[in-house]
Amino acid sequence: MKKGSVYLPIAGRSLPGRLTRRGTTLVEVLVVIVILLIGILAVLQIFPKGFLILSQARKSAQSAAMARDVSERLKTLGDSIPDQIVAVGPLGYDPNATVDDLGPAAPVINSSGNLETADGTVVGPWALFTGANRFRRVIGEKHTISSPRLLQGGITGCPVLPSLGMVDTLDPIVVNGPELNRNLSLPNDLTRVGVTDFYATAFTFGGFDYFAQPAVSGANIFLPSGATARRYTTSFYGFVERGGVVSKRYFRSLSVNVTAAPANPDGSYPLLRVDLAALVSGSLLAGETLGEISFDSLKVFRAFNAVSAFGDDPFEYMVGDAGLGLLVFNPNGRGITINSARGREPLSVSLDYTVRDWRILLEAFRLTEADGGEYKLPLGNLKTNSLPGADGSLSPGIYAEGTGFRTQLTTADHFVLVDETTGGIVCERDPDGVTPYVRIDKSLGLLDFVDMDATIPGIQIQIASLPIGQPHSATAAYTYQRVSLAGRPLRAYYASKDEWAVQVLKPAAQYFQSPILPIGGEFYLGQSNGTIGGAATRIYFARSDANQKVTIGELNYTTAGGRQQAFGKDFVIRFRAGDPIGLPSVDITDVDSAATGFYLPAAPPVKGVKGASITVRSMWNPDFFTLGAQNAQNIAALERWGRGWRRNTVQTFIERGGN
Repeated sequence: MKKGSVYLPIAGRSLPGRLTRRGTTLVEVLVVIVILLIGILAVLQIFPKGFLILSQARKSAQSAAMARDVSERLKTLGDSIPDQIVAVGPLGYDPNATVDDLGPAAPVINSSGNLETADGTVVGPWALFTGANRFRRVIGEKHTISSPRLLQGGITGCPVLPSLGMVDTLDPIVVNGPELNRNLSLPNDLTRVGVTDFYATAFTFGGFDYFAQPAVSGANIFLPSGATARRYTTSFYGFVERGGVVSKRYFRSLSVNVTAAPANPDGSYPLLRVDLAALVSGSLLAGETLGEISFDSLKVFRAFNAVSAFGDDPFEYMVGDAGLGLLVFNPNGRGITINSARGREPLSVSLDYTVRDWRILLEAFRLTEADGGEYKLPLGNLKTNSLPGADGSLSPGIYAEGTGFRTQLTTADHFVLVDETTGGIVCERDPDGVTPYVRIDKSLGLLDFVDMDATIPGIQIQIASLPIGQPHSATAAYTYQRVSLAGRPLRAYYASKDEWAVQVLKPAAQYFQSPILPIGGEFYLGQSNGTIGGAATRIYFARSDANQKVTIGELNYTTAGGRQQAFGKDFVIRFRAGDPIGLPSVDITDVDSAATGFYLPAAPPVKGVKGASITVRSMWNPDFFTLGAQNAQNIAALERWGRGWRRNTVQTFIERGGN
């Protein structure tokens, strides 16, 4: 055998063969590496999309949960649910906005981020008139006056906080009491008293009733007076004429001051005559005059007066914290019952206010001892002043406090914790500015309360309160108290990245029939005005009511067989393709396909139209845009950014208000 040879058995024989060891060439190695890299890159491309899908799914689940939670909380509010939430725009109420209009309320956005009208009038920051913030004016949120409490500065009062969020201080809050009963029949013995517009009558009502006198031009109302001055507010729809053109306008919360009056010989007090045409004169443009008003829409409220110190009048309140909307009412109002338009009821408060920003989220909670002082907010990733917002500019904090109190708050900037019992602020740090009282994990949204006093059972927290009626300032004398955390009702206001917002939508509690095209809180019957027309079986509403639910108490309509009636029917207001006037509507053919029109001899043919739903919409937008010097480019960038809104909606059947 030769050296280096082996024998391989083939067919029973052993043949000589040569043993060789062959290595891998460089080309083969490179081919394998290329194939491997291609495979790895293909796999890596899957991960970002997968992470994005998982992130979006998680946010969608969070959004749905937040909408459900707020909806459930609203169900517990009872009469505190507002009568209506309306759209805001350059001129106040905007009847043409719909809940699906998420774009800006004005056509121009400048380099400072402010919206402007076509004539250059500044509307305000784009974020407050875009997206969820198109609808944020709250009308008729009712509160029963709470039990009196000893508050800061030694003041005893009844605190009330708005239910839906912080308050826009640029749009004044209206504080009304109960609605008065209306009587359209004037007494025959009205006698003018003195040189004023006071009138005496033997047919007197109580302190919560008034007379109304229709007139061809405008109208008069007669309001009760008393031994002390008082104030009322009135709201109504009126027809305004200018240059032969008639339009409709809603006059809201017009204030009427009634001076103190001497008693009549029988001990009653005279009535003050108020000319509504004169009352609205300051709200009319040059050349406009007030014609008829809709008495169905006329409402008069006894109003509360803002004071700096309480007297004997139960219709008094002081402003505790304007930004939070904290109001403190005279404890003399607690326990009083009055005969209002709703019947005999305790004295209550009705608030009209504008939510400051739906992106300031509200989370109300209580902790028990078992919670160990920890609470997880529904969202993390809290905003901070040092990070830019959606348009690249820095976001301001959500709470304006005096610099003397600033060291008490965390550097989270977009977070503030409020004690609902007093309206005070829960201190997050010691006055030394270092020792934490509440640790906040901004990325997770996790709150961890630190016990301030180990000598007292349970976790103790510290509450700082601004003196009632005093504004925030560097020298404000804040007062402090320590209370137990367990069972304490708290509410957290906070803002999260991605422009998260939780918005509440509410149709009018009661709708009134209009002879012309409707605005908010009104409906128009198709074909009832030959000039306007419309489909004969449709009930039309303002654009702002689209997609809302309504209940109609009574329908009188016709079929080929004659007059028909239906009671307590539910509808969804929606746009219908090819409609002759292009407004959203409900159609009686939805309940009776044989319906041909309204039975007009019935007066009125449609009765008891009420908003029947409350909607909670949770939204977020993870995209960004940049403001520049060109207004046209700015508005285009904002509109592109607006296409990135994601949302979840929960709608609940519920009625509130209406007489």
